[in-house]
Amino acid sequence: MYRRGLKVARPLVRALTDAPMPPDKVFGSVLVLFHRIEQLHRTLVDPELTSIRPVLNPEKMVVAEAQRTYTYLSPFGYPTDLVVANRIVPSDVVDPYFAAWKDAQAAQLQRIREGFAPLPVKTVPLFGNEVLGLDHCVAWPPPHSAQMTPPIGSRRVVHPPSSSRLRIAIGLPCRFRSLRAATSVSAIVATSC
Repeated sequence: MYRRGLKVARPLVRALTDAPMPPDKVFGSVLVLFHRIEQLHRTLVDPELTSIRPVLNPEKMVVAEAQRTYTYLSPFGYPTDLVVANRIVPSDVVDPYFAAWKDAQAAQLQRIREGFAPLPVKTVPLFGNEVLGLDHCVAWPPPHSAQMTPPIGSRRVVHPPSSSRLRIAIGLPCRFRSLRAATSVSAIVATSC
């Protein structure tokens, strides 16, 4: 249908302007791009396939940015099922140096719970060192955080022999080309198409 319209419009455009019309191959590429974008959108709004989980530190500006992102995504039907508050000073830390920080985090955690209600909010403690590398990723989440199990797709961690990279296999509904992720990320959105 579109190509027929282009064939009709081509002589009219040539009569009105010297601007060259793109060949059919270019038009076909644009149609393929639109089709892929449509597939991506269908995948991202399907709660059986996609879950968006904001990961944020309990700091005023970070919370505001996460709420803005959530507000931008919500009207378009992107499914969000959990909020993760990261780098929480553990309750067993009693050093007076951290008292003000813990109070500020408690206030921001309350703001997170109220601002993202009715979504559940899970917390991840502040570790003594940065969580990097395969060993740390495999150890997380600890057994007491089993409720953070992903609710969608079929996911499994694969440990390639003699490799320092972590590979996560995710079952997807259509052809999967590749997934590349940085070594340090706060959230990964994996999709196909």
